[in-house]
Amino acid sequence: MKKMNVRLKSEVSINWKLKWIKLVGYNFSPSSFKDWFIGRASIPLVALEKLKLFGLNKEVNELMQTVQYISTTTRKIEKISFELNSDLLYLSGLILGDGSLPITHCKEGNYGYKVLISSGDKLNLAYVSKIFEINFEPDKPLIYFRKNDFGSSWVLQKDSKVIYRFFTKLVGICNGNKAKNAGVPQLIKNMQVASVAAFLSGLVDSDIGSHGGGMGCTFRSKLLVDDLIWLLGKPGIKAKNYGSHFKENKYIQHGFSIPKSQIKAFKDVLEKNYLPKRKDRVLKLYSLAGVP
Repeated sequence: MKKMNVRLKSEVSINWKLKWIKLVGYNFSPSSFKDWFIGRASIPLVALEKLKLFGLNKEVNELMQTVQYISTTTRKIEKISFELNSDLLYLSGLILGDGSLPITHCKEGNYGYKVLISSGDKLNLAYVSKIFEINFEPDKPLIYFRKNDFGSSWVLQKDSKVIYRFFTKLVGICNGNKAKNAGVPQLIKNMQVASVAAFLSGLVDSDIGSHGGGMGCTFRSKLLVDDLIWLLGKPGIKAKNYGSHFKENKYIQHGFSIPKSQIKAFKDVLEKNYLPKRKDRVLKLYSLAGVP
């Protein structure tokens, strides 16, 4: 920051900092502002982003590469991952399959940002919890049993604005009630098959189970079905849409299916790169693929 300060005093004006603060759009105390330059306080990300308007794109990008932890307005400090590794792709599949990214209203007009993942397998959620701890170093996620009119399941809940925004802003998973509009994020669609396998394993552990002699499930989003058919086509697996129907006369469900003839090829892709973590799903995958 000291080098940027010297440069901008020369290239912009001696009062460039006032212009910077005006661009940020938030009120900061003089002491906080001073602390940014002497290293006693972290600079808000929104303020760093505005430095690019002064022609400091390269410097800001280099600075961001050194960021390892982010502190939110709740003063929780959490590690942020700059690499979408296999475990995080697996989490993305779980969230898209049987999870959600809701925003809830809290006291005093504030909002809560949550990551929720449901599963019938409590042991799998314990494994998922470790992935969160390793990659984000947050407080341990909460795991609890939930029962309502739609059934019962185990739920992993992590309250974190940082992690919420990682999956919505960086990965590209839609937030809130994603059921009708969900699709495979473009970032994942652009990846190589080896990386996509972890994402697919997350979907297998959440939603894709035994179906019609092969494997499959139903989604409210036709876009998600179309995207998965295209994604599986990258390694030559021929999945299909087996039709749409009204569920309980309330909403339309779209069928996604991997025929039994394609299960061995599907198993080979996952086995080579990243297998599902639920034992029952792995056993079913191997059984359908004809592996004793």
